[in-house]
Amino acid sequence: MGCDIHLYIEHAHPQPDDKKLYWQSLGGRINPGRDYDLFAKIAGVREYSDQPSKCLIPPKGSPVDLGWSAADDDRFRIIPDGEEESGEREVNRSRAEEWIKYGSHWIALDEGRPEYWVSDPDNHSHTWLTPQEFRAALEAPRDPAWGIDAEYFAVLAAVEELVRHGKMARLVIWFDN
Repeated sequence: MGCDIHLYIEHAHPQPDDKKLYWQSLGGRINPGRDYDLFAKIAGVREYSDQPSKCLIPPKGSPVDLGWSAADDDRFRIIPDGEEESGEREVNRSRAEEWIKYGSHWIALDEGRPEYWVSDPDNHSHTWLTPQEFRAALEAPRDPAWGIDAEYFAVLAAVEELVRHGKMARLVIWFDN
């Protein structure tokens, strides 16, 4: 079974009178392709060698101020048992409680109702990177026989361009099985 990356370019523009940042996604989920060497470098994912760890940036978890586009891809809304699921990232309460037993977690919203959302049980190794950290991972030494797909450099160019225009930018990343 393969492992895919869920990558979001998020940006925010600091407001002088508001200490809270509002992050939004640039274009939604991006999957630049499977690159297990890079996955190992940015989060220790799919690292199978007996060599020393390739992980350059240990996973930081999801940002607490995750933008809505990424948040919606990483969670399911809980509906009461007996209510029919719409197929739009909803799960009934009993199934959510089963997921909790195997590693999912409740996600609390401002309303303080921790059972309102549950994390996607297929997602793991959540992290976020600054543009500088992402560049360092892309430029880190690797086996010359394995190049990095151009799509990853396109992502880097986009996030660096946001910064060049005065935005704060980050890459929010997790993986699935």
